[in-house]
Amino acid sequence: MISYKKTLIIGLGLIGGSIAKSFKKHKISQHIWAFDIDPEAIEMAKQQKIIEDIATLDDDLNQFDLIAICAPLNKYQQIFTKLNTKINNDVLIFDIGSIKNFKFKDIPQNFVPCHPIAGSSESGFENSDEDLFLNKKFLICRNENNLKKSQEIFEIVQKIKAIPDFIEPKKHDEIYALVSHLPQFLSFLCVEFSLKNIENNFFKKAFRLDESNPEIWKDIFDLNQKYLQIFYEEFFENLENYIENLKNFNIDEVALDLDLQSFIEDKIIFDNPTQEFFEKNFNIIFFRFLMILSFLKIHQIKSFQDYGGQGFKDFISIINIINFDHSKINFLLQKNYTKISNLFNNIS
Repeated sequence: MISYKKTLIIGLGLIGGSIAKSFKKHKISQHIWAFDIDPEAIEMAKQQKIIEDIATLDDDLNQFDLIAICAPLNKYQQIFTKLNTKINNDVLIFDIGSIKNFKFKDIPQNFVPCHPIAGSSESGFENSDEDLFLNKKFLICRNENNLKKSQEIFEIVQKIKAIPDFIEPKKHDEIYALVSHLPQFLSFLCVEFSLKNIENNFFKKAFRLDESNPEIWKDIFDLNQKYLQIFYEEFFENLENYIENLKNFNIDEVALDLDLQSFIEDKIIFDNPTQEFFEKNFNIIFFRFLMILSFLKIHQIKSFQDYGGQGFKDFISIINIINFDHSKINFLLQKNYTKISNLFNNIS
């Protein structure tokens, strides 16, 4: 295992903080420094003895032999430009962003694009976790120019107990347009009539992406627009078909659909408060259910689903209302199909 003397973590949010803590726990580097625009995150990391000190992009960066970019995508160009003038060819640089086939200028030749498939509904250094990557996929984009450095990353990932997996950048972006970016885009699309302040645990999880920060996702949507558009069009056609045939919708037929079986948890049991919440908010919940059905009918979902993280799992979890009493669902649907159709009109 290659030993690193001094590591710089650029960005100490949830993922950057977890990288720092994981590196500390598994002794990846003798010294860990960090940069973040939030002085509280830096101070917290120093107090917990996760990092030793702060560095900026204007400092002498030749002192570092490992650099992790854990900043938003809209900061990449600035970071790359700074790094290119201040590093030597031996330093290993990697990132953790959810877009890999980007077209930034000044990308260092010793840069390895990576994407850990790990996260949380919480954000910030205060929610970072040294075991966040434990047994989670950690994708590495290897090419003929970074073979040696990719192997270094592979060994680091193994040492922090994550699961390294090589992937081609374009394939990565296609996969995550479907299992990550589209679920988030659809959640934002419905935010105006989303359920708010949910206390019920099942539905809180199913609707949690609605509360994500739009600013974080704007650049992701823009950079991966091509694949996102392709999958959205297929999704919308599926949803349109469900809405057009809503009067004839039968939950019993959906329950027998073999394409959906791998997404349904057969053993899930709903308590009375959950059933009451469902009936009270039937229109919104059932429309989201139709959206998930339409999403799961996208033809590539089966081949990509193993790459989905917790966000994907939470987003599709509402499919499990299929385990509610079917006669009650069909009754409520016939009573409320006009209201559900109106929700579709709001997004179309």
